[in-house]
Amino acid sequence: MMNGNKWTSTNPKEFKIGDIICNKNDQSFLRLVLGISDEALWVSGLVHCALTPNKDVHPIYPIFFEEIGEDEDLLRLGNLKDFQRFVDDENIKKEIKRDIEKSNKIRNNLSHNYSNLLKEKGFLLNTYPDGKFWELIITNNEELKKHICKVFEANIELFDSDIADIDTLILQCAENFTKCIFYYDCNPFDMETEIFMKCVENI
Repeated sequence: MMNGNKWTSTNPKEFKIGDIICNKNDQSFLRLVLGISDEALWVSGLVHCALTPNKDVHPIYPIFFEEIGEDEDLLRLGNLKDFQRFVDDENIKKEIKRDIEKSNKIRNNLSHNYSNLLKEKGFLLNTYPDGKFWELIITNNEELKKHICKVFEANIELFDSDIADIDTLILQCAENFTKCIFYYDCNPFDMETEIFMKCVENI
């Protein structure tokens, strides 16, 4: 059944080297046609081709047409050459460029806002051998520790028992606002940047 570049078939003569195919009923595994014989298509998984360390060796195997059932037609999604026009299309290049510039602008504004927020809350940008990190270190202010634990939804039962208060509480993230950590004593908790910053806003 033909439909432009996308069609199904069990006839090996209709396929070409470079075709991207999959099973019509299971489109989760894409294959790349590397060779054609009278009996089979010789293919490799498209992802396998990209991930195989040795560029000269790929896991190649046949799909024998006599083994394809009536409900297992091969779906041709197109040929590698068909997709080259997307790579070369000037309008697509311009659209991608606009999207990149827009994304960069949003990210830069967000970074600027995060930087101002951290400074406002008393964070310092400290330098270590493995990079620069924004840090807020609390050692003496027990009320502030308790408040931060509550904001970050940490277990604050320690403050309501006879157990000694937390010695050190640290809020930390990398210079680029990744690798966010909420840390008290020997208990580090990794956090997503957005969630971390929302908590910081409330301390």
